[in-house]
Amino acid sequence: MEKFIYIGLMAGSILFPFILSFDKKVHFHTRWKYLFPAILITLAVFVVWDTLFTQNGIWSFNRDYVLGLFILHLPVEEWLFFIIVPYASVFIYEVLDAYWGKKIYYPNGARWITLMLGVFFILLTIVFHDRVYTLAASLFGLVFIVIQLVTGAHKTYLSLFYISFLVCLIPKFVVNGVLTSLPVVSYNDLENLNFRFYTIPADDFIYFFGLFIMNITLYERFKKTAVRVR
Repeated sequence: MEKFIYIGLMAGSILFPFILSFDKKVHFHTRWKYLFPAILITLAVFVVWDTLFTQNGIWSFNRDYVLGLFILHLPVEEWLFFIIVPYASVFIYEVLDAYWGKKIYYPNGARWITLMLGVFFILLTIVFHDRVYTLAASLFGLVFIVIQLVTGAHKTYLSLFYISFLVCLIPKFVVNGVLTSLPVVSYNDLENLNFRFYTIPADDFIYFFGLFIMNITLYERFKKTAVRVR
């Protein structure tokens, strides 16, 4: 049964978001045409990232807790992670928008948070430039922070994104807590901040930020383009 732990976590993560995608108020299924292209593009980037890090010993996967099917040195569960976690995260984003909408629209606050995150990521890249995981995650986050500032995303979806990100940290803590406590995934602490929340490396939260914001940026871009075409 140990081999089904990672795949079981992924199944549990997608179950309710998928079922509730057909909720009449959220009607998330009608936005799949914007979501899945965003997920697939982001998946392509993160699979390359994961493969390089796995090959270079930045992290590794425990074969006792995965099915044993590997593609490009990554267990199939990791590939599913890049589909299921973004799906569930964007679903939470849309649920918050459907039920609260303008009540969580704070463009000025979003702009200041974005600027502070930009400074935070810059400091991390300078101070921890010799730690590969920290450097890569911080630079990736910084790139998307710059994109948000250039495109003025704080005027539209960023406040919703930040609140959604905080909500998503709850299920993330559960899933990553299991993955890192067994561990299903082991880390080379010489290449990260070597600071953990429970058993989860702090860098994982920066990594998740990058994964989520890339999906949301593309998702919102595809929605906006579709409106223009109409």
